Amino acid sequence: MTFPLPWQLDHVHAYLLESEDGWIAVDTGLGTPEARGLWADALRELAAPVSRIVVTHFHPDHIGGTGHLVELTGARVSQSEIDHRVAQRVWGSSDWSSRLALWYRGHGLSAELASDVIGEANDLRTHVLWPREPDVLRPGEKLIAAGEEWEVVAMPGHADGQIVLLGTTTGRMLAADHLLATISPNIGLHPESHGDPLGDYLTSLDRTIALRPSVAFGGHHHPVEDPAARAAELKRHHQERLEATMTHVGQESLSAYEVSVRLFGTELPTHGRRFAVAETLSHLAWLEANSQIVRVEVDSLVRWERP
Repeated sequence: MTFPLPWQLDHVHAYLLESEDGWIAVDTGLGTPEARGLWADALRELAAPVSRIVVTHFHPDHIGGTGHLVELTGARVSQSEIDHRVAQRVWGSSDWSSRLALWYRGHGLSAELASDVIGEANDLRTHVLWPREPDVLRPGEKLIAAGEEWEVVAMPGHADGQIVLLGTTTGRMLAADHLLATISPNIGLHPESHGDPLGDYLTSLDRTIALRPSVAFGGHHHPVEDPAARAAELKRHHQERLEATMTHVGQESLSAYEVSVRLFGTELPTHGRRFAVAETLSHLAWLEANSQIVRVEVDSLVRWERP
């Protein structure tokens, strides 16, 4: 199923796997009235009920419609333990938007841009109907559906608790936002992120290359026909981004916002700038973890420079 999104990336996919107990829905879209209507229409056409919902990661376009689908079906929800903890801290926290704004202010955003971030975050929260008490989905756990066994595989990076489902017979992968065919998944450092999400992602890409899936069905755009080759391509992309980041930091001491402007330009909408700064931060954090740059904090502003 494909659901509309109100952004430049204007759609997201969810998947349905048929099992003996009914359909397993993998992700649910954003929790908008339009998406709820699409689910209601689809449920009337299915010959069996949706009995289980698997959430691949906590981002709003993947977890947001879960409440609507539970209301429509009564299905139980499964989510990784790590991802549920992050969802609680983000979607279950009344001060998330203000913490996010302080975070971005500390990394160089102006007060005006930070205020825009708060407004956007508050608007988004109304469309995130996240599960409060999901069943824990553990790496290595198996699901039987769509003619084969599917293994839960942890692929952190895009989100700390990102999981994929890998068909153990056919090699099909339900990849969510771990692999996308035409764009690089956003690898961002946020207030609730693990300290080195890019390092996590590069390790996950190596795991994908070793697993050699036959095809990857992502959360956006068309399927990835050669997932191992795409994983290798994404590794090269991030190496190039690291080199470009290092070039800018090598010239002078800069905030993450200033580096993001040099990497991504100035003409970005609020959510685009937020993603650009978060992605820039993940590359700066990797460089710091690998002793190539250092962070310097002066008057609550974090800047980066060579040691």
